[in-house]
Amino acid sequence: MKRIRIGAQVALALALHQGASLYFTENAAEAQYAPSAVFNQYAVAADHSDGAAAGAAMLALGGNAADAAVAAMLALGVVHPASSGLGGGGYALVYDAKSGQVAAIDFRETAPASAYPEMFVDVQDATDSGPLSAASEYGGKAVAIPGEPAGLALLHARFGRLDRGIVTAPALHLAEDGFIVSDHLAMLSEIFGPQLTRDEDSAQWFPDGATALVSGARLRRLDLAETLRRFAASADRDFYRGPIAQALMRRINAAGGKVTLADFRGYEAKVRPPVQSAHFNYRWVSAPPPSSGGVILLQALGLLEHWLTPGQPMRSDVLVHGVIEAFKGPFWDRQRFIGDPDFVAVPIDQLLSPRRTAFRAARFHPLLAQASPEYAAPIVGYRDPLARVPEGDGTANVCVVDSLGNAVVVTSTVNLPFGARIGARGIILNNEMDDFSVPTAAQLQSASAATTDAGGAKQAKSGAGASSGAQAPKQPASATQRASAKRAAEPAQIDNLPRPGQRPLSTLAPTLVFDAQGLALCIGASSGGTRIVSAVTQVALQTLVAGLDPRLAVSAGRIHHQGPGEDLVRTELFQPLAPEVEASLVARGHRLDPINYAAAVQLIRVVHDRGETQLVAVTDPRKPSAPAGR
Repeated sequence: MKRIRIGAQVALALALHQGASLYFTENAAEAQYAPSAVFNQYAVAADHSDGAAAGAAMLALGGNAADAAVAAMLALGVVHPASSGLGGGGYALVYDAKSGQVAAIDFRETAPASAYPEMFVDVQDATDSGPLSAASEYGGKAVAIPGEPAGLALLHARFGRLDRGIVTAPALHLAEDGFIVSDHLAMLSEIFGPQLTRDEDSAQWFPDGATALVSGARLRRLDLAETLRRFAASADRDFYRGPIAQALMRRINAAGGKVTLADFRGYEAKVRPPVQSAHFNYRWVSAPPPSSGGVILLQALGLLEHWLTPGQPMRSDVLVHGVIEAFKGPFWDRQRFIGDPDFVAVPIDQLLSPRRTAFRAARFHPLLAQASPEYAAPIVGYRDPLARVPEGDGTANVCVVDSLGNAVVVTSTVNLPFGARIGARGIILNNEMDDFSVPTAAQLQSASAATTDAGGAKQAKSGAGASSGAQAPKQPASATQRASAKRAAEPAQIDNLPRPGQRPLSTLAPTLVFDAQGLALCIGASSGGTRIVSAVTQVALQTLVAGLDPRLAVSAGRIHHQGPGEDLVRTELFQPLAPEVEASLVARGHRLDPINYAAAVQLIRVVHDRGETQLVAVTDPRKPSAPAGR
């Protein structure tokens, strides 16, 4: 493979913005407050300073928002292998300022052809030691076909301007010459190091005998550097049809998986229409299914628009109570109606309908916490799925606004930290199969029985069960038989089970917000699993509707509630709520459960003032980083 070196111009641009990133990191007023900067030409906010610097370097060289986003994500995959990389997948929103259009790129991973609904039922753990070691979490069976190579290649080819070699250069530089291990990466490596050292690929990160990385040490990733050279030379071809695909296939299968080269050749990143609606005099645009994040965001905003009075000061406990209640119904919907749209008929129009929002808004009590089922709003033709709410903390995010007003926000993930903790060619592979639902054997037997009508005719299913092709008996003998036949003719909504080619449910929420003057906010979040969408919603609401300084909005304490199940309100230890607010919530009937933190938000607030534009870029102290720009 031809050796690609970082060019003098790229090196100069990268050094300029790396220096700026370090300045903002070291001069943040307080550790608990978000690093921020105000720029006039372009800005990049990412969850690692090296990623922000890589993106800003592309803009300094005349590239656009797409070039910057690709460069930043490739760099993040080098320096944050616990969060993202070429072995993962996600979503991107691309805003073209000239046309005013927003496109969504879905590069979520897909299940291999060997997948089937029962594949994780009553399966033993993949190992007897180490954290997160179930078969859906660790090892080859946990790996879905990666989407990030195809997604970044599509984003660059369709929307970028610079040569792919230039866009790849910052990440290649970091992999080949090394980068400084962050506190965040060192902390996660301490937890998962014993598993990572068992893998031939990631074992190279650790000095002899070590099982954890040292914060502040320099780490080189030479195998990944070679892989990045192949991306620069041939985009995603080698990842799906060449030697990299073969190496990944061999590693997955050696670790207990069952994938083929046909699984890789069949992968496709897709351009989909985003979900969008108007609330609080803004137009909100977010990721479409198979992410539930965009739908939850829009539904919660619709409810809060009913419950909050713009411009009227509100006590913190009143606001937090409203936010908690606003997530209960949307997360109830998430379990029942959202999945891969290529397999499931997702009723977007009904989920976002004003009538549905008004129905839920009327059930709100300003002084009392409601049980999640109080916000249940069934949709005709859909039955309860066999679902649990999947989690995941290994996620990276980047926001970019360029000098022409174009914007890109990308959120990508390997799911749990370090994904499946196996890899090849420098690529850490995801464990996205864990984001599929895992039903019990009894539930599967019940679901199978429900698709047989009283006369014994099996219902034909399509994908996740969106078919209505079963025929009832011509003359049902009883009311019970007629009811059974009617149920059999409805879609069997068991949507988020592993099936060949299906994309698992997600809660990623890359979002763009517009006002009468154009783009107002570019926002996303990382390292939070289902907490990502609640974090994005709260920070955007505080920034745009409450008018809070974006730096304070990102720093402020957050809550999280994900509807059915335990009915718990997660509160942060990182940035606790005021004691009087917590006491008021408990008095209302909320059950509080502290967690370390609730996702890390990155944003760029676009401020138009007297003919000038300011870009206020902010990163989250929960995952320390700093923005870059000019």
